[in-house]
Amino acid sequence: MDILIESTKGFEKDIAKLSEDEKAAVIKKINDCASLFPTQKADVYRKLRRLRLPTNLNGYESSLYTLRISRTLRVI
Repeated sequence: MDILIESTKGFEKDIAKLSEDEKAAVIKKINDCASLFPTQKADVYRKLRRLRLPTNLNGYESSLYTLRISRTLRVI
């Protein structure tokens, strides 16, 4: 399975504000998860946390997840 990661202009703008070490950590963590996803989806989902949304969504759940990069940095 091929994995294609596309970033938005907004993501590129936000990541440009980070230090070089933080940028490297973000890219590494995303690439690590992407490489695991085809064969170890459960392991990837254990690293993700579902973004909590208001409870009045007519029974729907959030499809947004956060990935912890560091103690203070997350990627949605």
